[in-house]
Amino acid sequence: MTQEEVRTLKVGDLVAWKDPDTGATTFEVVTENDCMSQYDPIHVQLRTIAVLEDPDDEYSVGDEGFIHNHNCVCLEKIA
Repeated sequence: MTQEEVRTLKVGDLVAWKDPDTGATTFEVVTENDCMSQYDPIHVQLRTIAVLEDPDDEYSVGDEGFIHNHNCVCLEKIA
């Protein structure tokens, strides 16, 4: 996703996370979006709702995560 796409996410939107280092893949739901303007730093809270692939066994359903300015490209909106 681009930073502009991340700024438009709403609570309840679903995104897929692909870990660039391990190849792990999870589905996440947006729980909060604190992006107020195009100039503010990106901060979107996520909660893991499904772990599809996890070679290093490091992700669990219910984990909290976030999107920031540098990890946007590792996410894709799915719904």
